[in-house]
Amino acid sequence: MKAIVQEQYGSLDALEVQEVERPAAGDDEVLVRVRAASAHPDVWHVVCGRPYVLRLMGAGFFKPKNPIPGTDMAGVVTAAPLPSM
Repeated sequence: MKAIVQEQYGSLDALEVQEVERPAAGDDEVLVRVRAASAHPDVWHVVCGRPYVLRLMGAGFFKPKNPIPGTDMAGVVTAAPLPSM
């Protein structure tokens, strides 16, 4: 699958489209085929790594902990855990 990936903090130059492995849904997660995603100020702060306190709060000190930025999306659920009885 293709994803916008950031290997380092910076500006738009830090983002590039790459082929990545398809993730697996965990026991309490769903897998969504993303059809649309947004970029808003919160995402931009994570891409830039500023304010620096974000890095101390768990975003990754020297490079992003999560290489695929973003939090808002819309799509179709393709995998979900079976309900337990």
